[in-house]
Amino acid sequence: MSEEQSALVSVKGWGGAGDVLRDYQQLEGAVGTPPERLLRLPADPNDTEAMGAIYRRLGHPETAEGYEFPAVEVPEGQVDLMPWFRESAHKRNMPSGMAEGMVQDYLAFAQEQAAKHVEALNLRDQTELDALKTEWGGAYTERTAAATKFYAAVGMDQATKERLEDAMGSKWFLEFGSVVGLAIGEANFVTTDSGSSDLGGKTPIQAKAELDTLMMDKDWAEKAMNREGSPEREHFLKLHQRMATAGGPPTGSEPPFPT
Repeated sequence: MSEEQSALVSVKGWGGAGDVLRDYQQLEGAVGTPPERLLRLPADPNDTEAMGAIYRRLGHPETAEGYEFPAVEVPEGQVDLMPWFRESAHKRNMPSGMAEGMVQDYLAFAQEQAAKHVEALNLRDQTELDALKTEWGGAYTERTAAATKFYAAVGMDQATKERLEDAMGSKWFLEFGSVVGLAIGEANFVTTDSGSSDLGGKTPIQAKAELDTLMMDKDWAEKAMNREGSPEREHFLKLHQRMATAGGPPTGSEPPFPT
């Protein structure tokens, strides 16, 4: 045995022929793996070209469009996040299966959170309605009817009412509607050909046009909607009274306050 061979035996720690055969079998098993199943890591992990070939072997698509994400219906006013997921996953060299699984997890999480949000809103609304029934007592039916009549008179569609109620809460929604509705119902309306009020004989259409303009002023609108007894609230009610002399605003008009 040459000195070189003796050195190899010493380095490998072989104690006899059995050790040599064992290592040979292991080597043969590794070499016998098909080439397409072997990955050779580059010496430099910052070699983007060489690493890119490895990522592609692991399932990283050539382009971001190569990911097969599920089609998602995006509600009006919200952002479609699927393009962002595609670009981000591709930039991070994520294999298709990994990226698609991440999106599925996100969609399940978002659905769960949306359900919890709806549940919380329903609980809030029910709690507020129960408190309002106690507060209004026997007048509850009358006041809710006045609120319903008011929102119908201003031409507010169902979708807009739901958005406003979700944003402000059922208690505020009914309280505000009932206050204005009852005030309109109890008022002695000034006829449209009379100039005796501070509306100067405005027609219902002109009254609505003025109210639409005023409600664009956030400060004025806040006082009109939330501060009883204020000049803004009084003028707000008078304009609605004038609009009601024609059965409400013209068909198809927008509600006169922010939604």
